[in-house]
Amino acid sequence: MKEAKKVAELHDTKIKKTITIKEEYESCTNYQNTWDKPSNKREDLDTKDLDNPMMVAEYVVEIFEYLRRSEKSTQPNASYIEHQKGLNWGRRNTLVDWLIYIFTQYRLLHETLFLTINIVDRFLSRKVVELDRLQLVGITAMWIASKYEERYTRSIDDYCYIADNSFTKLQILHAERCILATLDYDLSYPNPMNFLRRISMADNYDNEAQAFGKCLMETSLLDHRCIKYRPSQIAAASMCLARKILGRGEWDVNLVHYFGYSEDDLEPIFELVIDYLARPIIYVQDYARKHFLLIIATSRIWACEHATSLGIDVSIPFELAQYEAGD
Repeated sequence: MKEAKKVAELHDTKIKKTITIKEEYESCTNYQNTWDKPSNKREDLDTKDLDNPMMVAEYVVEIFEYLRRSEKSTQPNASYIEHQKGLNWGRRNTLVDWLIYIFTQYRLLHETLFLTINIVDRFLSRKVVELDRLQLVGITAMWIASKYEERYTRSIDDYCYIADNSFTKLQILHAERCILATLDYDLSYPNPMNFLRRISMADNYDNEAQAFGKCLMETSLLDHRCIKYRPSQIAAASMCLARKILGRGEWDVNLVHYFGYSEDDLEPIFELVIDYLARPIIYVQDYARKHFLLIIATSRIWACEHATSLGIDVSIPFELAQYEAGD
């Protein structure tokens, strides 16, 4: 009798467990189905990284909130050229193109390039610089940025060499002190590469879209009209435009939530990029690289096809169009 009772109890327990497992399976299936259906629900991107200490998932929200707050304090004056006596936007573009050339030759990090241009623009926003010292400002800014971002930085002799020894080491060191003092030693620039990687995470790590986005962000460096926009806006607009070029679909609810920008918010920025790409481009040093050659060619073809709908006259090179407009 005791054995029969134990068997009956065991049978009842198995039935209860079976029902519990079935109910759990159904609840999981119903939960999964809610993700399969199109809705306004967003995915928590950081939960899966909680066990990876390298991703610091428990702090990532606070980190990006801090970066967003820092954007305003490190943003250059978008009209600083007005108080520069011997400079114009064309000169600035020539300098940026040369710095991109150095970035390519020395195989520096993209973070170094973006910080370099930010240092140049912020310094020119605060100090009047003569034309014959503009190159010194540029090479010194890259020297500073490389020490801040690179794991191993090149010697100051290398920077003198690539500038054709136009400046001595002492001149670069003096310029370094001047630039850092002018910027209050604040190099905490929220690099757009950080935002691009975050966007790529929300975009399921689409490597092709990220490569296009990175290329379009570099293109924005050559267009002074993009100075007034924040790094997070540039990164989001570049990725949004990259997705359009590649036919990746709409800017979805995850991307809107994690970056706070709708496609309508970003439209003015990628219209500027389309305007730049659709015209004959004079400054193309960086895109001689094989890695970006196909990307820039594809982007330009797409931009030319869509420029007409934006009312852009693509027959005039961007740099010449600036002069005709009085820039």
